[in-house]
Amino acid sequence: MDWDKPGGDFVADASSTVTVKGAGSYTWESTDRLVTDVQGWLDDPAGNIGWLLLGDESQSRSAKRFDSRNHDTEQNRPVLVVNYVA
Repeated sequence: MDWDKPGGDFVADASSTVTVKGAGSYTWESTDRLVTDVQGWLDDPAGNIGWLLLGDESQSRSAKRFDSRNHDTEQNRPVLVVNYVA
């Protein structure tokens, strides 16, 4: 996928938000938008380009670090939990 804008394309309205302060675990609560995103990926796996974690770019020194799935410490790796509700 080619980006139309430097730094990546994204929808201006967030699917979910959370305030990240210090080190620790964070949970983005489920929203209708998150459910729509996941359902869209199930319906069209090729359209799954993931989520962008976007910080408050208007603030200086506000960068946050998230560990990747390849982190040496398993507990630091990100986890996506999807609860199916019938």
